[in-house]
Amino acid sequence: IQWHIRGILPEDKEAYDKGKKSFSEIIVGHSLHQDFRMWFRGLSKPVEWVILDDSMEAYERYNLGKRDPRTGNVQKSLAVVKEAEALKEKATKKAQDKLLISEGDTKIIEKYALHEYDNWLPPGDVGSTPYAWGVLVTISIGVAQPGVQRQSLHEYFYYPSKDLPKRNQKLMNGRIIFRAFKQPRPLWWTWMAIRDPRPYSPWCGIDQGVYHLTPAEDLKYIDKEDYPEWKERKKDCE
Repeated sequence: IQWHIRGILPEDKEAYDKGKKSFSEIIVGHSLHQDFRMWFRGLSKPVEWVILDDSMEAYERYNLGKRDPRTGNVQKSLAVVKEAEALKEKATKKAQDKLLISEGDTKIIEKYALHEYDNWLPPGDVGSTPYAWGVLVTISIGVAQPGVQRQSLHEYFYYPSKDLPKRNQKLMNGRIIFRAFKQPRPLWWTWMAIRDPRPYSPWCGIDQGVYHLTPAEDLKYIDKEDYPEWKERKKDCE
C-alpha cells in the first residue's frame, strides 16, 4: 500500500538528497493518491487499484475503517482501476488526484511513511510527470487473500506484516470491499468492512473467480440482482 506523490521539482529533490530540505517541505502543494497493489499466485500481473479522496483525514479514516463524520457511516473512498487510469492519463495528460498536499497534511503522511521503501520515479518515467519527480511512499506491506471475486465486486482480506510499526499494522487490516454502483453513474467505491468482517458466501455473492479489474463504465452487470445466476440463487440467499 503506497501513497503516490507527483510533481516534486528537480531542485527540491536535489535539496532533499543533500539534506537541505525535509521530505515534508518538498511535497507541499503536490498531488497524492493511494495505490493498493496485490500479487496473487497464478496471475501474470498484479491487481492494482487507485484509491482517491479529498483529504488526508479521509485517507486515514478509510485506512483505519473509521466513520465519516459527514455521514456517520464507515469512510468510503472512490476507486479506479489502475491499468485503465494509466492509459487514460497517458492519452489526456491529466491526473485525477483529488488532493493537493498542505503543510498540515504532511503530519499524517510522515506519521505512516516507511521511508526505507521510498521508490523515486524520475521525470518522464511512468508515475511521474514530464518535468518533475514522483515518489511511491510505502505505508504498509502484508499478505492479501481474495474473497468473492466477480466483475462488479472484489473482496479482499489484508493482513499487514507483524514487522511493521504498530500504527502501520492498523492500516487496511481486515476485510476490504471494492464494489461498483450505478448511481449517479457507474463508479467503483471502496471501504473497510469493519462492522461485518465475515466473508461473503461464494454462492450468494456470485463468485466468478474474476480477479481482473474492469472499469465501472464497462461492466455488463453491476448489482447482484443483474446477474442471470441470481434468479436460481435468490431463494437460498434471502
